[in-house]
Amino acid sequence: MPCIMVGLGELKNIIRQFPEVIDNIRRIEGKVKRSFFPPNFIPQRFMTGRDKNNIPFPWVDDVVKYVSDDPDQIQMFEEEAASCMSYYSLCE
Repeated sequence: MPCIMVGLGELKNIIRQFPEVIDNIRRIEGKVKRSFFPPNFIPQRFMTGRDKNNIPFPWVDDVVKYVSDDPDQIQMFEEEAASCMSYYSLCE
């Protein structure tokens, strides 16, 4: 948890209900020096990570801040239902 296909609404719920998961992602990102999230997960202006080619990417703290701090985002995600994108609801 979370699934690699996690949406922003689901992530907002994870942040609220399971903060230890965010702490675990932060710890793993620090250990492997890679982000859990894809480069286009949040808008570029919210990203603080830079790869060796100076291309921005989001760290977990960038994503948490993006989802948590913006009142418009919070309101938009409140109505989003959590769902799995896998046809059989199974991870590979």
